[in-house]
Amino acid sequence: MGDNAGVPDSLWKALFEWSILQQDGTTASTSQSTAAPISDTDRAWLEEALASGIVDLSKKLVEIKEQLEKGLPASASEDAVARDEEHKARLLDELLDLVESIDQAKDLSTIGGLSTLLHVIAGGAPGLQWRACEVIATCAQNNPSVQESFFRDGVMPSIWGLLSSDDATCRLKALLAVSCMLRGSAEVRGWWSAQDGVGKVVDLVAHDKENNRIVRKCLQILNYVADDPTAQDREQLVAHGPEIEEILVRTVSTAEDHDVEMAAIELGKSLGLQNLFKNVS
Repeated sequence: MGDNAGVPDSLWKALFEWSILQQDGTTASTSQSTAAPISDTDRAWLEEALASGIVDLSKKLVEIKEQLEKGLPASASEDAVARDEEHKARLLDELLDLVESIDQAKDLSTIGGLSTLLHVIAGGAPGLQWRACEVIATCAQNNPSVQESFFRDGVMPSIWGLLSSDDATCRLKALLAVSCMLRGSAEVRGWWSAQDGVGKVVDLVAHDKENNRIVRKCLQILNYVADDPTAQDREQLVAHGPEIEEILVRTVSTAEDHDVEMAAIELGKSLGLQNLFKNVS
């Protein structure tokens, strides 16, 4: 059997995912395949390759973490700083690809990867900050154990702070991370409510009313909260009711994006405000 070293990480990931599909029988060509059954020799090679690849992926998480934590001396030139930023942007893009696997997302949490991402958010350029938020969102989405770990390790204040960033992409990706942390986590819901989360998102809509992606995500978050509000959320929804009504009417009457319009209509339904839209053309 040949040496497995040097095989790209993307190939290991694809090979692993392909193997899972083969095992659960979900491949499209399963019923039509005329290929011969895999031999014992090939199966042994595949199992060894997969085991090696999984180890390589775990090692890659550690390597990326270490490289992201490396800083430059204060005397570094502008060119060196720019090259470092480009390198770290590529690392974060690679990390994002890896943590799309639930197991790799959990591994990143286990090795203390969040502290590295928070370090990037605290001192990185906007292009690195929003990428770090995207990684956080991907790890936390529908992953209660990661949500719990990230919340315990202080993720919320960092991503919350980026909602006030001067960079629109940072605001959007921070909002995405908040949304992914919020859904399904009672601890995060409590933290959100204590921060007047409703008011923060309403203010964000007012600030970014021309940014369809931010407006849509804000409306979706408000709809999620309105469907099952805490006592504090209910108070905040009532307190910000006039602002929310104004947002809904303006959005439905002026939105050129169908998804934004539908998000506004769904929020109106959740709040029992369907009558707002009767005279909106």
